[in-house]
Amino acid sequence: MRLPVSHALTGSLIVLLVLLYAPALADEPTTKPAVPNAAALRKATAQVDQQYREDVVKARDPEAKSALAKKILDAAKDEEKPDVKYALLNKAVQSAIAAGDAQAASDAVDQIEASWQLDAAKLRSETLVKTARLLRSTDEQSSFVRLVSPMVDKMVAEKKFDAAKSLNDAALSAAQKAGDSAAVKDLTARGAEIVERRTAESRVAFATNVLKTKPNDPVANTAVGKYQCYIDDNWTEGLIKLQHGNDAALKGLADKELAQDATPEAKNAAADGWWDIARHEGELARRHIQQHAATLYAAALPGLTGTSRQKATQRVTEVTEAAGPKPIAPTPAAPAPGTPEAPKIAVRNLTRAPEAQAIIDAAGRDFPDSLKNLTQATLLYYRDGSQLAHGQGAQGGSRPLQGAYSTSPSLSTGPNFLFANLSDPFKPGKYLVVYRVQLLKGNDAPNAFQTDVWFQGESQGRRFVKASEVPIGQWKAIPMLVSPTMPLNGEYRIYAGKNATVALDRVYVFAVQ
Repeated sequence: MRLPVSHALTGSLIVLLVLLYAPALADEPTTKPAVPNAAALRKATAQVDQQYREDVVKARDPEAKSALAKKILDAAKDEEKPDVKYALLNKAVQSAIAAGDAQAASDAVDQIEASWQLDAAKLRSETLVKTARLLRSTDEQSSFVRLVSPMVDKMVAEKKFDAAKSLNDAALSAAQKAGDSAAVKDLTARGAEIVERRTAESRVAFATNVLKTKPNDPVANTAVGKYQCYIDDNWTEGLIKLQHGNDAALKGLADKELAQDATPEAKNAAADGWWDIARHEGELARRHIQQHAATLYAAALPGLTGTSRQKATQRVTEVTEAAGPKPIAPTPAAPAPGTPEAPKIAVRNLTRAPEAQAIIDAAGRDFPDSLKNLTQATLLYYRDGSQLAHGQGAQGGSRPLQGAYSTSPSLSTGPNFLFANLSDPFKPGKYLVVYRVQLLKGNDAPNAFQTDVWFQGESQGRRFVKASEVPIGQWKAIPMLVSPTMPLNGEYRIYAGKNATVALDRVYVFAVQ
C-alpha cells in the first residue's frame, strides 16, 4: 500500500527547509541570493496552498500527482516574486515525491539550485531518497538508477560525500528491486568507494591545513601526497609532495619515476614498488595505484626483457581487463595529411565513467584548436542526454545506439532548440564542456547544429558545428571552452540546423589547465 504524502507545507516545515539547506558558504562570492526568510515563505506557502487546494484534492493517484508537480513547475518558471517562486518549487517537490516521480522532483531541485544559494546536493539527495520509496514498477526502479547515477558522481566530485552515499544507497535499493545484478555490483562498489573517499578526506584535513602555513612539513607532505595519489588519482602533484615527505620508501619511488633520465629498469622498479604497496590498500586506492603502476610498466616495456618483460606485460593486461568492457565505438578515420597532431593531455577522472580519456582523445583529434595549450583535464561530472529536455516544438525520443556510453541516448529534431533546460553551477575557473553527439539526419545547411553553454542570459562560446565535421552515423566529441569569472549557472543547449536530427549521448564537464 502506498502511504499518503501531504502536499501542504506547514510554516514549521518551511523554517526547517531554510535551516537545513542554507549554505555554509558565506565566504564564497555568489551572484545568487539567499533563500527567502522563513516569515516570507510562510506567507507565500499559505498563498500557494490556497491556490492549489482543489488541484491537490483531485490528484488522488500517482499520475495525477505527477501532472500536478509539472503544472506547478511550469508556474514557477514564470513567477517573478522570489518567495512565491520558492514556495511553488517546494510544492512541486512535495507533489513529485508523492507521485514517485524522480524526474519531476529532480527538475524542481534544478530550479531551486539555479535561483538560490543553498546546499543543493543535500536537498537533491534527500528529495530523491524520499521519492525512491514510492517507485512502483521495475521500469521505474531502473529509470531511477539511470537518472541518479551521474548525480552521485557529481556529488563525489564536489566532495559532498554524505549526500552521495545516501543517494547511492537509494539507487542500490532500486537496482536490487529491479533485479539488475550488474547495477547492484557497480553501485555496491561505488558505495564502498564513497566511504573510502569520505574517510580519507577526513583524515587528510589536518595535514592540508598544516601545509598552508608550513609547506615543507614532511609529515603533512606525506599525508597529503598519499591522498592526492591514492584517492584523488592526482600523481602529478602527489609525487612532488611525497618527495618532500618523511616516508623513505615512498620518497624513493617518487624520486625514481620523476628522474629526468629514468631508465626502463628504474621505471619497472618503481612500478614493482607501487604494485606491492597497492596490495595493502583499500579498493579505491588499490585501483588507482595499480593503474599508475601499469602506466609505468607500459612505458618501461620496450626496454625490458625476459621475466621482467613477462611480468610487466601480465600486470598491464590485468589492469586493462579489470577496467571492464567498453562500448564498441566506430573506428575513427585516419587523419588527413597535414592534420594537426592531437594535443597530449593528462586526464584525471573523478567519476566512474570509464571513458574520460577516450572523450578527451576524441575531442583533441577532431578539434585540436579547442584543446590547444591545455595540459591537464579533470572530469568532474557528466550528464546523460536523457536528462536534458527537448526544446519547444522539437520531436524527441530515445533508443539504444551502437557505440553509446549511456543506455539510451536522447534523439531530437526541431526548428529551434533541440536540447535545453538542464543547468549546473560553475565556480570561477576554466572548463571544457564536451557534447558527445551523433548526426542521424543531415540537411543542406553549412552548419549541422550549434552547441552552447548559456550562463544566465549570455552565451559563453557557442560553437557552430559544420556538417563536414560530423559525418552521419559517427559519434563526435564536440568541445567548448568556458571560463566564468564568477559563480554562475550554465545551461547546456544544442540548437537545430534546419531540422537536423541529433542524438545526444552525454555532456561532460572537465576542469582544465
